[in-house]
Amino acid sequence: STQSTGEVFSQEFQAYAEDYYKRALASGRITVNAEKAGPDHVLQDHDFIAHYIHRHEPPVLDREIEIICQDEQVLVVNKPASVPVHTTGRFHHNTLLKMLELRFKIPLYTCHRLDRLTSGVIVLLKDPTSARTYSDLFIAHKVKKSTGNQKMAFKQME
Repeated sequence: STQSTGEVFSQEFQAYAEDYYKRALASGRITVNAEKAGPDHVLQDHDFIAHYIHRHEPPVLDREIEIICQDEQVLVVNKPASVPVHTTGRFHHNTLLKMLELRFKIPLYTCHRLDRLTSGVIVLLKDPTSARTYSDLFIAHKVKKSTGNQKMAFKQME
């Protein structure tokens, strides 16, 4: 069966009121196949619907990300609370990975996690193969973290 854009948005996408979708269609914030379409526009198979919105990313604490140690393979940092590790939900730019990738100009990869509201030491890797290796070690509980003189050592346990 064929449906209009107005019907699809009022039935399938209920994040906003029906009036919002009508205004968004009229203003071009919602397009069909990159063109303005009204609420009575009948959708066809394979139509591409785009919804353009402006969002403000939530702020995170303005704390310096402390580098504990690094070498050619590993970067160990002290993650501040309120900063998510990677892109998630409403966070796209204010993430640990994005901030450090901008700072060091290299891609970084995770091997374990810390929640957004948790501060603490996190290990990041500079290549995906190392990230998989370290991730497997963390999962198998074969890595022991120990601190001393502001250096972080990771030892494979027997």
